[in-house]
Parts: sequence; structure tokens; C-alpha cells
Amino acid sequence: YDGFQIVDDTPFTVKQEKIDRNRYFSHVFNLQQEIPIKANIYNGEFTCVIDHIAFDGWSTSIFLDEIEAFYRGKDLPELSYQYKDFAKCQQNFLNGTQAKRQIDYWQHELSCYQPLLLPVDQTQIESNQLGDDVYIRLDDELYHELKVLVVNEGTTMH
Repeated sequence: YDGFQIVDDTPFTVKQEKIDRNRYFSHVFNLQQEIPIKANIYNGEFTCVIDHIAFDGWSTSIFLDEIEAFYRGKDLPELSYQYKDFAKCQQNFLNGTQAKRQIDYWQHELSCYQPLLLPVDQTQIESNQLGDDVYIRLDDELYHELKVLVVNEGTTMH
């Protein structure tokens, strides 16, 4: 919110209701009004939607391992360090003397890279913090050139 993370200690609620799967899985989170995850269990079926801002690949695999352990009746260990602990530590770090050193370091390290220029008029893209998908249309020739580039560089389109 306004460029800052907010740690909310409100307990997470798993709903137990019949859902319309199409509506449920196409939910766009309003990140100013709701946490970026929702879960539901109905008739023994677990469903969960998580905004990409909340999870990365590493977190997802941990989450799925914990869901499986819970399903199999295994006890999960108490977390000694939670995200809110990390967020507080990071906030203290960045408010201290290290922030300028970190910014200077990364500006130097990244100074040789060219900024990414999208082949689209930037005025067409509306930015908001509500959570949304942005689609751009690339002409076929540019798309083909990008595919060749990512193969040659051993990377992905993402």
C-alpha cells in the first residue's frame, strides 16, 4: 500500500462452500483490499488461488509439500521464522546505513545493461496496484525473432 508492505495478523480463513470453478480460478485480486490468496474445501476437494505477487516457484513447492503432509495426517513443525519476521528485518536493514551501499552496488552492477524497450506505445498500458494482466500484441516477425533470441541465450520469454 503506497509502496509499503503491510503485515496483517488477521487469521487466514479457508472457506467451505460450493464454488463456480470458472469464476473462482479467474479471480483478480484487489491487492489494496484483500490478501493475495484464497482457499476453499468443499466435498473433500481443496481449491486455492494465489496471486503471482505472493508466491514464487520455490514457495509453491514448499506450499504443495505442506499440503501433501497435512493431507497425509503428518504434523508440520512450528515455523521459527515467518514472512513478517523477514519483512521487519528487511525494513530495518533498508532503513539503516546499508540501503545506500546496496543501491550503489546494484546501480554499478547493472550499469552495463540496456533498459528493456517494449515494442508498444507505453501510453496504452494503464498501471494500477489492484492486480491485473497486461497483454500486448507483437507482430509475427518480432515474435519469431524473440523466440530465436531466447533459444540462443538459453532463457525464456518470461
